[in-house]
Amino acid sequence: MKKWFDYNREDGQFACDVINYHDYITDTEAPEQSDFRQNAREIVKWVNENVPGRDVWLSEFDVVANDKKVP
Repeated sequence: MKKWFDYNREDGQFACDVINYHDYITDTEAPEQSDFRQNAREIVKWVNENVPGRDVWLSEFDVVANDKKVP
């Protein structure tokens, strides 16, 4: 998105107030053993370096509970 704004907007402004990060955990991966925390840190770092002042929202934690799956 940043590249698009840089190229297509006359003012070059990043026209979003929020970066929304979704993380989906695999069927075999426990959330606490996933890369979620590191991925979130990298996104926050990128935002701070490239589009400072934007919020980062962490959402949609899709964790499959095998015992609740419909066969």
